[in-house]
Amino acid sequence: MKQITIAGIPRNTLFSPNHIGNDAAIFSAVTNLLQEAGFRVNVYTEQEFLTR
Repeated sequence: MKQITIAGIPRNTLFSPNHIGNDAAIFSAVTNLLQEAGFRVNVYTEQEFLTR
């Protein structure tokens, strides 16, 4: 079976003022669960994603 690749772009900390730790924890947990389920997750910053 072909592996599915997902682009993961975490929210810029500017857009989560008071929730930076929560956002990072959620993003990390979801990324880990997707990888454990067999997906490939490529993580990009917003700027990296926009320039690719």
